[in-house]
Amino acid sequence: MENKQKEILSVGITINQSLDLVWDTWVDENHMKYWMMISSDYEVKDAKNDLRIGGGYSYKMCSKIGDIQFDYAGTYIDIELKRLLVFTMNDNRRVEVQFSVIEDVVHVEFHFEVVSEQDYDVQVQGWQAMLVFFKKHVESLI
Repeated sequence: MENKQKEILSVGITINQSLDLVWDTWVDENHMKYWMMISSDYEVKDAKNDLRIGGGYSYKMCSKIGDIQFDYAGTYIDIELKRLLVFTMNDNRRVEVQFSVIEDVVHVEFHFEVVSEQDYDVQVQGWQAMLVFFKKHVESLI
C-alpha cells in the first residue's frame, strides 16, 4: 500500500501586541467570533474551545444573509503554551499554528495540509484572511 504524503502550505502574519495577549485572544472562545472567518460576509456562531490534548474547538461560520453555513472542528494533538498548537480538523487534515516573537512583534504562522480538490491559491487566501481578521481584532484590544 502506498503512503501518500499530503502537501503542506503556509501563511503568516506579524502582530503588534504582546505574546501573552496574542495567545490569550487566540485560545479564548469569546474572541473567536471576531476573527475565525475568511470574509466580512460571514460571522462566527457557537464557538467552543477546550484547550487540552484530546480536547478541541468547534464553531459555525455562517453567511450574514443566512444562505451558507460551514461547521468547523478540530482535535488538539499537541499544545505548547504560547508557542504551538497542532490539531487535526474534522476532515483529518493536520494544522500547526506557531507563535514566536521576532524583534518585539509576534509572528503567527499556519502550516496546513491542503485539500487536493480545491485550488491552492484559494486555500492560501482563506487561511491568510483569517490571520488578517485576527491581527485586526487583537491589535484593537487594550
